[in-house]
Amino acid sequence: MTIQAISKQQITNVETKYSVKNLKDAPQEHQLEISSNIIRLINENLSEPYSVYVYIYFLKNFSELCYYIEDCSKSKEIIACIIGKYDEHKSTKMRGYIGMLVVKESKRGESMGKYLIHKILNKFMELKCDDVILETQCNNTSALSLYKKFGFVCLKKYKNYYNENETGRDAFMLILGLTPKAGKRGVFLRQELLDQ
Repeated sequence: MTIQAISKQQITNVETKYSVKNLKDAPQEHQLEISSNIIRLINENLSEPYSVYVYIYFLKNFSELCYYIEDCSKSKEIIACIIGKYDEHKSTKMRGYIGMLVVKESKRGESMGKYLIHKILNKFMELKCDDVILETQCNNTSALSLYKKFGFVCLKKYKNYYNENETGRDAFMLILGLTPKAGKRGVFLRQELLDQ
């Protein structure tokens, strides 16, 4: 499978203008500071709150699935990141999971989100994952459109999944098959939910 939802020119633009890094490759003595900056970016730009334990779980156990983009200015500010994990699913296949994707609001529209999805999906393929899942708010049309371009389809709908200010928001679970093994269970039958 090849990931083609982003053009070579868009990849070049991101890599020329910004510094793309992986948390696992950062020197050990800088990983705590980088992790803190990633957490700050997520907290300031995502509507759904996360416990510090969620961040620790992802960043400590799956640092190879944490890509971040730094501004090339003196500040080296982290302006975008994607965080994931992978594990065995139902003892028969490996499943990747995208936990968080964030681009600083003032930097949106430069294909950084698309670039980071491309990056992590290629890593999931390298890790021999059979499929990848994620959740996103049902009303987040820009995220749904972006993931659909990569081939994600709707698997489930969760009522009141995100509990912002005690007013729940519904979410879709999206799935992308990476190997033939992923499609054997009929999980690609719920596309009509995305098209509502």
